[in-house]
Amino acid sequence: MTLPYAARLVGLALASFFMLHAALGLAARALGRRWADPRSSRRPAQAAARLLWLRVAAAAGAGFVVAAVCLPSYWRWEPAARSEEVGAWFVAAALLGGAGCALAAARMAAALLELRRLGRACRGCGRRAQLWPGRRPVLVIASEERVLALVGLMRPQLVASTALLAALTPEQLAAAAAHEMAHRKAWDNWKRALWLALPDLLPGWSGFQELERHWKRLREWAADDDAAGGNPQRALALAEALLAAGRRTGAAPARLASTLAGEGDEIAERVRRLLASPAPAARVPAAAGALLPVWAAGSASLMAMAIAAWASAPTTLHFTFYLLEHFVH
Repeated sequence: MTLPYAARLVGLALASFFMLHAALGLAARALGRRWADPRSSRRPAQAAARLLWLRVAAAAGAGFVVAAVCLPSYWRWEPAARSEEVGAWFVAAALLGGAGCALAAARMAAALLELRRLGRACRGCGRRAQLWPGRRPVLVIASEERVLALVGLMRPQLVASTALLAALTPEQLAAAAAHEMAHRKAWDNWKRALWLALPDLLPGWSGFQELERHWKRLREWAADDDAAGGNPQRALALAEALLAAGRRTGAAPARLASTLAGEGDEIAERVRRLLASPAPAARVPAAAGALLPVWAAGSASLMAMAIAAWASAPTTLHFTFYLLEHFVH
């Protein structure tokens, strides 16, 4: 196959990203299994943050290497005025990289559309109720499903079903609401969106299902700990609320929503944690979730500076170009 310079450049970016992301992603999977060990998760909020950082670092690291090393070397030494033959492996890697990015974008778009439809449905059939003085109203929907969820990204809305409100005592409802507010303070719906927006290791195979499952489990534990606040009475009330909510019989409200029942299959484990007389836990500060972008930006900046320093030597760029030329052809 013969491709012009611009097509080769785009293909090179996609192919390089695919291979680098696959290598870094496999390393993140291996390290994530160790970090997700429940025996090392006495502080679930920190353990969840580490897993999310691993997931982001795999994609960010691959992107930085492509932008700071691969593309500059190709721009500098590859003649731009001619078409050239490219190899089958290069084409395959470029197509896989493009398909992975396209699927991630489509997945995110579908989740946003799903969230928009859910929001319209809830607003259409729900009513706002002021359940606690001084707090934002809760959107109450008529449903036989026992649901309490934090729905949305920009202005997350607490949604409760009439069946759940009828099943909980005021103390249980307050503990359940505190659990959802912990998700809001930690920006967990935004983090869910980040998991959806990042590309898979292979198109059609995420490769990060186990890490994401552990991350969701740890985030539920962290929200439970925040809601209980080390108080045995609040922990008991939350455990009772979890048992009253029970396993969901329907689908999750949306992929960009945090629900009281979580994934629905680990309620017994969460109840055991809450009833295990934990030591008083420090509550998550309201700004903890806001620190994640700062942390990510700082890590990205340090990585970019390190790569730029490494790539500044002409010999480094020339050697990279030599490798890329062999790969493209």
